[in-house]
Amino acid sequence: MKSQDVTPEYVAQIRAMGFKPDADEVVAMKVHDVTPEFVKAMREMGINPDADEIIALKVHDITPGYRRSMEAAGYK
Repeated sequence: MKSQDVTPEYVAQIRAMGFKPDADEVVAMKVHDVTPEFVKAMREMGINPDADEIIALKVHDITPGYRRSMEAAGYK
């Protein structure tokens, strides 16, 4: 975890968002730059992902802006 810059503060932030990730999920969240701001933005759009889903959203670069553009194109 140390080599991935996972700190106790980062783990506390993840847990404060309601996630209960295992060690692999915490590392993946950090590596893919899952931030409280990203989680909050996705939740404000009605997406309430679990740890694996939030990681997948980041991996595939699904941002709130992308989601809005897809909704504007008729996809939900």
